[in-house]
Amino acid sequence: MDLRYKYLDDIKDITDCPPTSCTNKNMTAFRFVFEPNTENNWKNFLPSKKISPQRTLRNDKVKCSGYGLSFFDSENNAKMFYETMRERNDNIHKSIGTHLAKVSIDQNDGVVTEINNRGHFDLHEYENTNWSNKFEIIAVLYNPR
Repeated sequence: MDLRYKYLDDIKDITDCPPTSCTNKNMTAFRFVFEPNTENNWKNFLPSKKISPQRTLRNDKVKCSGYGLSFFDSENNAKMFYETMRERNDNIHKSIGTHLAKVSIDQNDGVVTEINNRGHFDLHEYENTNWSNKFEIIAVLYNPR
């Protein structure tokens, strides 16, 4: 199995990326996504720096994070973070997603950063990772109707 990082060309000049503290894990995680078959669902499993390459990031740690996929360790932590973001930005659903997906991560998908105090972590995925059968939408976070 080829365990080359998917965005190696983008991260090769970023110091300690992915961080040496990252580990391979088998776990259930939660990620914001767009509903399938909608205009934004192409963003569902792309890191933020690939969605908005022009985005300026302040240091190597943040740049590295921009090439990782953002996840949460629990449904509750993801929902709390989403609500905090909605309070700050009424249109956050347009950029990070409208639904919550439960995702099965295994050690062959990539390496994960340490989980922070809000339950957030990044996954730096390997080149051949395929998310199509590894996630299920479990909640609507934003419904414009």
